Amino acid sequence: MRFNIFVLVFLSSIYSCSPPTSSQENPVFDTTASEVEVENPQEGAGQKIGDLQVEWETPLSEDPEGNTAMGGNGISYLALRGEDRFRISILDLNAPLADASPEKREVFETGYLKTYKNNLSQMGVPFEEVDFHGVQALEYTMLDSERSAKSLLFIYGNNGYTIQVTAASDIDSGYEEFVKSIRF
Repeated sequence: MRFNIFVLVFLSSIYSCSPPTSSQENPVFDTTASEVEVENPQEGAGQKIGDLQVEWETPLSEDPEGNTAMGGNGISYLALRGEDRFRISILDLNAPLADASPEKREVFETGYLKTYKNNLSQMGVPFEEVDFHGVQALEYTMLDSERSAKSLLFIYGNNGYTIQVTAASDIDSGYEEFVKSIRF
Protein backbone atom coordinates (compact mmCIF):
# COMPACT_ATOMS: atom_id res chain seq x y z
CA MET A 1 0.00 0.00 0.00
CA ARG A 2 2.75 2.46 0.91
CA PHE A 3 4.59 1.64 -2.31
CA ASN A 4 1.47 2.36 -4.40
CA ILE A 5 0.98 5.71 -2.66
CA PHE A 6 4.61 6.62 -3.37
CA VAL A 7 4.35 5.73 -7.03
CA LEU A 8 1.14 7.71 -7.40
CA VAL A 9 2.81 10.74 -5.83
CA PHE A 10 5.77 10.30 -8.17
CA LEU A 11 3.48 9.96 -11.16
CA SER A 12 1.75 13.17 -10.24
CA SER A 13 5.09 14.97 -10.13
CA ILE A 14 5.98 14.37 -13.77
CA TYR A 15 5.58 17.68 -15.55
CA SER A 16 2.60 18.19 -17.86
CA CYS A 17 1.94 14.55 -18.72
CA SER A 18 0.99 13.01 -15.45
CA PRO A 19 -1.93 11.23 -13.91
CA PRO A 20 -4.18 13.48 -11.84
CA THR A 21 -2.42 14.94 -8.84
CA SER A 22 -3.39 14.09 -5.32
CA SER A 23 -3.82 16.63 -2.56
CA GLN A 24 -2.58 13.99 -0.15
CA GLU A 25 0.95 14.53 1.16
CA ASN A 26 3.53 11.84 0.53
CA PRO A 27 3.49 9.71 3.70
CA VAL A 28 6.23 7.38 2.50
CA PHE A 29 9.22 9.59 1.85
CA ASP A 30 10.31 12.32 4.15
CA THR A 31 13.53 13.00 2.29
CA THR A 32 14.63 16.18 0.64
CA ALA A 33 16.16 16.29 -2.79
CA SER A 34 19.62 14.80 -2.73
CA GLU A 35 22.46 17.02 -3.75
CA VAL A 36 22.96 16.42 -7.44
CA GLU A 37 26.17 17.76 -8.83
CA VAL A 38 25.85 19.46 -12.19
CA GLU A 39 28.84 20.54 -14.17
CA ASN A 40 27.60 23.52 -16.14
CA PRO A 41 29.66 23.44 -19.33
CA GLN A 42 29.99 25.83 -22.15
CA GLU A 43 27.44 25.37 -24.92
CA GLY A 44 28.31 22.35 -27.03
CA ALA A 45 30.12 20.46 -24.29
CA GLY A 46 28.93 17.54 -22.19
CA GLN A 47 27.20 17.91 -18.85
CA LYS A 48 27.00 15.59 -15.82
CA ILE A 49 23.55 15.44 -14.19
CA GLY A 50 23.21 12.94 -11.34
CA ASP A 51 24.53 9.61 -12.65
CA LEU A 52 23.98 10.66 -16.27
CA GLN A 53 26.43 12.12 -18.77
CA VAL A 54 24.58 14.31 -21.27
CA GLU A 55 26.46 15.00 -24.51
CA TRP A 56 24.02 17.46 -26.03
CA GLU A 57 24.58 20.89 -27.54
CA THR A 58 21.96 22.71 -25.43
CA PRO A 59 22.89 22.89 -21.73
CA LEU A 60 20.24 21.98 -19.17
CA SER A 61 19.71 24.13 -16.10
CA GLU A 62 17.79 23.58 -12.91
CA ASP A 63 14.04 23.91 -13.42
CA PRO A 64 12.27 25.52 -10.43
CA GLU A 65 8.82 24.64 -11.85
CA GLY A 66 9.78 20.98 -12.20
CA ASN A 67 11.35 20.97 -8.73
CA THR A 68 8.13 22.27 -7.21
CA ALA A 69 6.12 19.56 -8.98
CA MET A 70 8.40 16.91 -7.46
CA GLY A 71 7.47 18.02 -3.96
CA GLY A 72 10.97 18.19 -2.50
CA ASN A 73 11.85 14.57 -3.32
CA GLY A 74 13.81 15.33 -6.45
CA ILE A 75 15.27 17.79 -8.84
CA SER A 76 14.49 18.65 -12.44
CA TYR A 77 16.63 20.07 -15.27
CA LEU A 78 15.32 21.72 -18.40
CA ALA A 79 16.56 22.94 -21.75
CA LEU A 80 14.43 24.88 -24.22
CA ARG A 81 14.93 24.78 -27.95
CA GLY A 82 12.30 26.98 -29.57
CA GLU A 83 8.94 25.67 -28.33
CA ASP A 84 10.37 22.25 -27.46
CA ARG A 85 11.22 21.28 -23.87
CA PHE A 86 13.89 18.75 -22.95
CA ARG A 87 13.76 17.64 -19.32
CA ILE A 88 15.55 15.26 -16.98
CA SER A 89 13.84 14.70 -13.63
CA ILE A 90 15.58 12.83 -10.84
CA LEU A 91 13.58 11.39 -7.96
CA ASP A 92 15.49 10.61 -4.78
CA LEU A 93 14.89 6.94 -3.91
CA ASN A 94 17.65 6.77 -1.31
CA ALA A 95 15.22 6.03 1.54
CA PRO A 96 13.93 2.71 0.15
CA LEU A 97 17.10 1.69 -1.72
CA ALA A 98 20.13 2.80 0.31
CA ASP A 99 20.46 -0.36 2.41
CA ALA A 100 18.38 -2.71 0.28
CA SER A 101 19.77 -6.14 -0.52
CA PRO A 102 20.00 -6.97 -4.22
CA GLU A 103 16.85 -9.09 -3.87
CA LYS A 104 14.84 -6.32 -2.16
CA ARG A 105 16.13 -3.80 -4.68
CA GLU A 106 14.94 -5.98 -7.56
CA VAL A 107 11.51 -6.39 -5.93
CA PHE A 108 11.26 -2.60 -5.47
CA GLU A 109 12.33 -1.81 -9.03
CA THR A 110 10.01 -4.43 -10.52
CA GLY A 111 7.08 -3.16 -8.43
CA TYR A 112 7.89 0.46 -9.27
CA LEU A 113 7.78 -0.19 -13.02
CA LYS A 114 4.77 -2.52 -12.74
CA THR A 115 2.75 0.10 -10.86
CA TYR A 116 3.70 2.74 -13.41
CA LYS A 117 2.69 0.40 -16.27
CA ASN A 118 -0.67 -0.28 -14.58
CA ASN A 119 -1.33 3.46 -14.21
CA LEU A 120 -0.42 4.12 -17.85
CA SER A 121 -2.71 1.26 -18.93
CA GLN A 122 -5.59 2.64 -16.86
CA MET A 123 -5.11 6.01 -18.55
CA GLY A 124 -5.04 4.38 -22.00
CA VAL A 125 -1.45 5.46 -22.63
CA PRO A 126 0.53 3.00 -24.76
CA PHE A 127 3.98 2.12 -23.45
CA GLU A 128 6.84 -0.13 -24.34
CA GLU A 129 9.38 -1.88 -22.14
CA VAL A 130 12.84 -1.02 -23.45
CA ASP A 131 16.47 -1.51 -22.54
CA PHE A 132 18.31 1.74 -21.80
CA HIS A 133 22.03 1.03 -21.54
CA GLY A 134 21.34 -2.28 -19.79
CA VAL A 135 18.64 -0.92 -17.49
CA GLN A 136 14.97 -1.91 -17.77
CA ALA A 137 12.92 1.18 -18.69
CA LEU A 138 9.46 2.25 -19.82
CA GLU A 139 8.97 4.44 -22.86
CA TYR A 140 5.63 6.11 -23.49
CA THR A 141 4.10 8.94 -25.48
CA MET A 142 1.20 11.14 -24.41
CA LEU A 143 -0.46 12.95 -27.29
CA ASP A 144 -2.30 16.22 -26.94
CA SER A 145 -3.90 18.46 -29.55
CA GLU A 146 -1.30 21.19 -28.94
CA ARG A 147 1.78 19.40 -27.58
CA SER A 148 2.98 15.84 -27.22
CA ALA A 149 5.37 14.37 -24.68
CA LYS A 150 7.55 11.31 -25.04
CA SER A 151 9.19 9.95 -21.90
CA LEU A 152 11.64 7.33 -20.69
CA LEU A 153 11.37 6.18 -17.06
CA PHE A 154 13.94 4.02 -15.22
CA ILE A 155 15.79 3.50 -11.95
CA TYR A 156 19.55 3.79 -11.81
CA GLY A 157 21.58 3.88 -8.61
CA ASN A 158 19.32 5.25 -5.89
CA ASN A 159 17.38 7.53 -8.21
CA GLY A 160 14.34 7.32 -10.41
CA TYR A 161 14.89 9.11 -13.72
CA THR A 162 12.42 10.48 -16.22
CA ILE A 163 13.78 11.80 -19.49
CA GLN A 164 11.08 13.73 -21.33
CA VAL A 165 10.70 15.72 -24.51
CA THR A 166 7.64 17.90 -25.06
CA ALA A 167 7.06 19.30 -28.54
CA ALA A 168 4.35 20.75 -30.73
CA SER A 169 5.53 18.68 -33.71
CA ASP A 170 8.07 16.01 -34.67
CA ILE A 171 8.33 14.59 -31.16
CA ASP A 172 10.19 11.46 -32.29
CA SER A 173 13.27 13.07 -33.82
CA GLY A 174 13.84 15.45 -30.88
CA TYR A 175 13.30 12.60 -28.41
CA GLU A 176 15.68 10.23 -30.22
CA GLU A 177 18.36 12.91 -30.44
CA PHE A 178 18.05 13.76 -26.74
CA VAL A 179 17.96 10.17 -25.46
CA LYS A 180 20.92 9.14 -27.63
CA SER A 181 22.97 11.94 -26.02
CA ILE A 182 22.56 10.43 -22.53
CA ARG A 183 24.65 7.66 -20.98
CA PHE A 184 25.76 6.46 -17.55
